[in-house]
Amino acid sequence: MQVTESVCPYGANVICPANRIYDNKLCKCVCDPQRRACKRPQVFDENTCTCSCPVTRRCFENQVFNTENCRCQCQHVLPCHLPNQFFNPVNCRCGCREFQNCNDRQIYNPDTCQCECKNVLDRCPNKLYTFSRSECRCGCPFRPQCSGAQVFDEGTCQCICPNAPKCGSAQVLDTNTCQCTCPYIPDRCFFDEQRFDLNTCQCRCPRTLTCNTPRYFDPNNCRCNCPHRPECTDNQVFDEESCSCVCRNVTQCRPLHSFNSQSCQCECTADVLCPKGQIFDRNQCRCVCPPHRPVCTRAQIYDINKCSCVCPNKPTCSSAQTFNTQTCKCECLHRPTCSRLQTFNAQTCQCECTRRLTCSRLQTFNAQTCQCECIRRPTCSSLQTFNAQTCQCECTRRLTCSRLQTFNPQTCQCECTRRLTCSRLQTFNAQTCQCECIHATQCPFRGQFFNPITCQCECTNTKCASPRVFNPAECSCDCPHRPTCGDNQVFDEDSCSCVCKKVLTCPNFYTFDNTTCQCRCDRVCPPGQQLLRDSCTCVAMTCSTAKDKDQCAAAKCDSDPNKKCL
Repeated sequence: MQVTESVCPYGANVICPANRIYDNKLCKCVCDPQRRACKRPQVFDENTCTCSCPVTRRCFENQVFNTENCRCQCQHVLPCHLPNQFFNPVNCRCGCREFQNCNDRQIYNPDTCQCECKNVLDRCPNKLYTFSRSECRCGCPFRPQCSGAQVFDEGTCQCICPNAPKCGSAQVLDTNTCQCTCPYIPDRCFFDEQRFDLNTCQCRCPRTLTCNTPRYFDPNNCRCNCPHRPECTDNQVFDEESCSCVCRNVTQCRPLHSFNSQSCQCECTADVLCPKGQIFDRNQCRCVCPPHRPVCTRAQIYDINKCSCVCPNKPTCSSAQTFNTQTCKCECLHRPTCSRLQTFNAQTCQCECTRRLTCSRLQTFNAQTCQCECIRRPTCSSLQTFNAQTCQCECTRRLTCSRLQTFNPQTCQCECTRRLTCSRLQTFNAQTCQCECIHATQCPFRGQFFNPITCQCECTNTKCASPRVFNPAECSCDCPHRPTCGDNQVFDEDSCSCVCKKVLTCPNFYTFDNTTCQCRCDRVCPPGQQLLRDSCTCVAMTCSTAKDKDQCAAAKCDSDPNKKCL
């Protein structure tokens, strides 16, 4: 919404709708001229002051109308995965580019845009065969061009020789000529004396010579060679017959000397083992010191017998020390770098702690770090942290427990002081430390209540008035027997008997019968009279109404001959 200062006489601060501005000349809200530039094919709508399509078309299925270019276009452009398919913008589906002509064994599939076989075999009878979808039959996957001596075998799908000869161990069969040949034939052998043998495929000598010992026949150069050719001195030459070095000139030696065939000189024959530091002088035939005398240090002295500088006194060194013959002292083999809490001991050649601490029973003193360290580091739980001072796991936070619980520093949780023994219908609650019912149900009958001690529904009142008895299943007082009542009766739950629906007030000589629920005549007539139950009145007995002999006698029917009982 735009607020514009107005110069019209009808007021200022006119609020115009969206996309409109207030025109001070026309004194009304008009369309913003900056929004009139629309892209084709859109046109400017003066009513809404927005660019819109001149005509809204109704698009096909899977198409939506684009208000930018005023055209129908596909809502989703699907990617076509097959090479012969293209996306059709009219029906927004993938279609085939061209129809292929299929043979008699094929049928055209518009979904894949290809000719497919009517009967496709997943597995051919021959393992080397593959099913050709172009020919729709099993055959060799490819048929190479065979050479002149080879033929193509349909069973193995390879070019084979019809009659292959049996080649030697070093030979191979040439599949082009179907003949045995060597896998590699050099132009010439390494040694000129050798010739290449096509049967063994190796370079061999044409003949084998017989050589004298110690010489042997060399199959490489086809000659008799020595097994070893030592290096001879300047006064020696190598003899090919004996395969050894011999002197050029053999001279006659003076007494006490003999000719040495190795040095080709006359040497002293005395066999003397000189002490260490001395050398044997062949000219003098005795042990003498070397001509050059070494320079000794201040701690050393020169020994004429050993012809070397020696220490006057040699101390006993430890295993970590070595004796220095130059300084005549025991020195450490290695001098380690000590920490700030350690000093180097030249006697033991080790870094030792400046001060030894007193550790607890759970700790041990580490001579490497000069500190007390825990002997064993236990695995703490998620609620615990390890204290390096006490070498124990301690709780991160101490909980406040109820009166029935105590805090366990091992588990860092509140635990019950005493665990109760619960019934089979109860379970022990570790939070409240009490037995609670596993299932707290709603009692089905009205006179019942749920007892949390027994976890069962129990009756509120168990006493009943006679003759009724207590029914524990329904918590009610029921009658032991329920007889069948008549039409005018109803069953009374209090007395457990059938009672009349309505008790009548009977007249004189009548009493109310609870069995029939009617008034019953109980009047007793005097002798000589009979009772009329319909009217409950006594009338004189007549012979016609007498029913038995007693009534006939009471009516005096026997004394009168004219009166006879019926």
